[in-house]
Amino acid sequence: GVVLEDWLEAATLSYESLRRDDSPVALLGFCLGGALALALAGRLHPRAVGVLASPAQPLPDVSFPRVTGLR
Repeated sequence: GVVLEDWLEAATLSYESLRRDDSPVALLGFCLGGALALALAGRLHPRAVGVLASPAQPLPDVSFPRVTGLR
């Protein structure tokens, strides 16, 4: 199955491909995508981050039995 690291790696590779020509890139996400955007923002330093319907507080790991450690 897909694990958190797979999602983060896929998003990182996509971000890096957009940054190849030094263009500014924003991270945008809805729900889980927003949580991933927030998780990657500190590492990737995007131009902007926009999220919609993402958790305002960390959810307990028990809420995501196959995706743990997402804060």
